[in-house]
Formats: sequence, C-alpha cells, structure tokens
Amino acid sequence: MSERQLRDLIRDGIIPHVNVGRGERTCYRLRPADLEAFISQRTSTTCKKSKKSKGSTGAPKRANGSTTFNFEVIDFVALREQQLAERQKNGSRPTGGKKRPKSRKVPATPP
Repeated sequence: MSERQLRDLIRDGIIPHVNVGRGERTCYRLRPADLEAFISQRTSTTCKKSKKSKGSTGAPKRANGSTTFNFEVIDFVALREQQLAERQKNGSRPTGGKKRPKSRKVPATPP
C-alpha cells in the first residue's frame, strides 16, 4: 500500500495509531498488532466485483447489430496544408492576421 493510502486510512480512523508528533507536525506510530488486525479484517478469498450469476461467463455482453459509434479519422497535417493552399489561392497571407507596420528607427540625439 502506498504511504498516501496509509495516511488516509489513519486519518479516517480505520487504522489505530499513536501520534508522537509535537505541535502541528504529526508523526504516526503504528503497533504491529493493529496492522495485523487490519490485514486479517480485510483479507478475503472472493472478489466482490467478480460475482457471477448462473450461466454468466463474466465476459462483457456484445451489442447485437452494427456499432453505434461513427468515428471519422482526421489528418490534421493534410487539413492544414489544404487550408494554406486555399489561402494562397485566394491571395491572403498564409500566416493569417494583419501585416505589422515596420518599426521606425529613431535617430539618436547627440548628447
């Protein structure tokens, strides 16, 4: 189990602990007997999610008929090239946007 999961179990009061920290800083200590009790309480031989009904194979059921999804594959590179070609054909700039005015050079003033 991860340290985060253990801290959550301690915080929720599921695993008994002793706080030996001072002030705002917590420092947990666990007794081996408490951990053994937690482990024996949680030990199981069956999985709750895999309960099977009579005649069930556990496999997901497939829908009859055709699929309900209609996916379309998009080639973004080809789409971008097509858009650039259309812009160039129409005479607009391929980068889009307005032309920036050239910056004016300000002559340096003598000291």
